[in-house]
Amino acid sequence: MKKKLAYLLILAVAVSFIPTSVFAQATKVKSTTYGVIKSGKTVYCAADTGIYKVKLKKNGKPKSKKKLVKMSKKYGYQDMIKKGKYIYFLKSAAEEKTVICRIKTSGGKVKTLAKMDGLGEYAIKGSKIYYIDEYETDSDDVLTKICCKVMNLDGSSKKDTDILPVQKYKKSNKKGYKLDYTASGNKIIDLLRTPKGKITLGSY
Repeated sequence: MKKKLAYLLILAVAVSFIPTSVFAQATKVKSTTYGVIKSGKTVYCAADTGIYKVKLKKNGKPKSKKKLVKMSKKYGYQDMIKKGKYIYFLKSAAEEKTVICRIKTSGGKVKTLAKMDGLGEYAIKGSKIYYIDEYETDSDDVLTKICCKVMNLDGSSKKDTDILPVQKYKKSNKKGYKLDYTASGNKIIDLLRTPKGKITLGSY
């Protein structure tokens, strides 16, 4: 939770200092990213202890739980987008490049698609991912230029583009479903709260 809050704060501050002229003439592609994604009877959660897939019964109670991405003491996971049979997400750490990753909704190996400097924004449209590759600043550290790239959904065929990705974050795509946490002794426990109650995800 602390990792995600710090990441979002840094991102908000950075974007607030971008001059209007940088965006004015740009063609934009917009995507909404989530901390929780409910798709049918399945809920995907980007928690502090990893990314989880929770299957629900018809009554809303948990049927099964699977950790798709394991917890890392170094990295935080956030900003999920579900596209077809994949979950796309960002992996970030202090003073390191933000990484666009994806994993199959059934699980398996995490695939690194691209690394980004600074702002770490991406958007998906059709069969393409648009992302901010790097940016330039002047002597006063004022942002003067954003360099964007576009690639296929599997990370191949990276090319420069003038299209700017605009990323909007929401905690959840479904009302009543959200991440939470509680403390028990020296442990922090990640929870998924649903209209039918809370589901324990993991602890650290």
